[in-house]
Amino acid sequence: MHHYLHSFSPLSPQEIAAITTSTRTLKKNDYFICNGHSCKEVAYINKGIFRSYYINDKGEEVTSCFMFEGSFITTYASFLTQEPTGENIQAITDAEIVVIPYEYIKEQERESTATSGFLFGDYAAALESDQKSLCELDICPFSRGLHGFALQA
Repeated sequence: MHHYLHSFSPLSPQEIAAITTSTRTLKKNDYFICNGHSCKEVAYINKGIFRSYYINDKGEEVTSCFMFEGSFITTYASFLTQEPTGENIQAITDAEIVVIPYEYIKEQERESTATSGFLFGDYAAALESDQKSLCELDICPFSRGLHGFALQA
């Protein structure tokens, strides 16, 4: 994760070390985020596999994508707007993630113009200017080629 963050962000090694200190272990079937809640974190998958899914009109689970080690997970639209999500992100194996809280990211962006938008780049602006993007980004941003977070570290 350290190498990955260095590759596209203006953060110092000390700032990256501060970001990567909060780890969490999830057991198989635990949730990172559930439908109806707002997403307060971005996480980097150190170990494990996750799936993103939603419940369709028939009450069926529809898996929209899988996320693997070396990927970031969040529900982008919910994270950026702090509104409830319609997605669920669930560990399908035991997992370990590095958690980066929303407030930490916002604090870093307020403190320095060098770090402004360092995690989400132009996508926050796109969400502000085009509300229809919320649905597109929430359904599986990991496979859509979004800046930074779509890449494997």
